[in-house]
Amino acid sequence: MIRTSAVPVTRTGVAFSGGVEFPVDFPRTVRLRDGRPVEVGLLTPADAAELGAALRAADAETLRRRFCGPPPRVTPRLLRYLTELDYVRRFALVTREPGGRGVGIARYEATDEPGVAEVAVVVDRAWRRLGGASALVRMLGEAAAQRGFTRFTATYLAANRPVAELLDDVGAKQVIADGIGEMELALPAATSDRKARSGRLSPVGPGCKLDGRGDHR
Repeated sequence: MIRTSAVPVTRTGVAFSGGVEFPVDFPRTVRLRDGRPVEVGLLTPADAAELGAALRAADAETLRRRFCGPPPRVTPRLLRYLTELDYVRRFALVTREPGGRGVGIARYEATDEPGVAEVAVVVDRAWRRLGGASALVRMLGEAAAQRGFTRFTATYLAANRPVAELLDDVGAKQVIADGIGEMELALPAATSDRKARSGRLSPVGPGCKLDGRGDHR
C-alpha cells in the first residue's frame, strides 16, 4: 500500500504520486473494542493483488450479501477499477491488522445525482463486531462531506439484519421491496472537529449494488 508519508506534500496539504492527489490525513490508527490497534489508510493500486486474493477466498455468504447475489468474476480489469481511484468522486479506505493484512474496506462512488454517493463496506468475518467498520464508515463519511457530498445511498439484501440494524442506528431512510432494501443517509456538514468522528455505528456496513460494468461498489 502506498503511504502518504512516502510522497511529497504540497502547500495545499495534498500529496502527489503518479498524477493522483492523495489526501494527507491518512493513515490513521484506530483501537478496536478488544484493544487491538488497526491502521486505516487509502486503498491504492498496490493493494490490487491482495484484494483479488481476498475476493477469491471470501466465504459465499459474505459475497452474496456484498453483491446482492453472485459476485463478478475477479479479473485484472475489475481490480484496476476497484483500486485506481481519484479520491474525490471515487474514494476507498482499507483497514489493516498489525501484521499488515487488509481486514476491511469501505468505499464510495459518486452517482449521477450531484452530491450523492453510493457507499459499501465489507469486513473480514473474524474482525466483525469490534468497531472497525464503525471507524471506516465515520472516516468515509467525513471524507465525502469534505469533497462536497451531502448524502450516501446503498442497496442491500433486506434479510441482512446487521445492515438493517446499522441503518436504524444512524437514522437512515429505508425502503424495502421484493427482498431488496434501498437506503439514504444524510451526511453531516464537513468539519475539522474530530468530535464529529465519535458517533456510534454498527460494525457491519451496507452496500451491494452492481452496475452494468460488473464492478462492485
